[in-house]
Amino acid sequence: MNRKKIVFVLGKYPNPRLKKRINSAKNIGKVSIISWDMRSVNFDYIDEEVDFYPIKIKANRTNPLKRILPTFKFIFKAEKKLFKLSPDILHVENIDMLLVASWIGYTR
Repeated sequence: MNRKKIVFVLGKYPNPRLKKRINSAKNIGKVSIISWDMRSVNFDYIDEEVDFYPIKIKANRTNPLKRILPTFKFIFKAEKKLFKLSPDILHVENIDMLLVASWIGYTR
């Protein structure tokens, strides 16, 4: 069986609904998570079957204008990790993480 490489790009700690999606994806293939750790919550998502890559960039969670520059820093670091992982399936969490997906699709 050909197992797919699935990468989740998250801008925050995964909520319970997203954790269910991650668990479902484990049935399809090898799952990796690239997540933005803004150092404002305890990031302790642990699952031995999932490769977890937190990117630590301090950012303001409440003010989107103050988060613009850190968002671009995250995108740059996430792109480098995505090129190394070269996923078959990419799942993004929200609009700002969609920039990561669109740029990797554009450069391939």
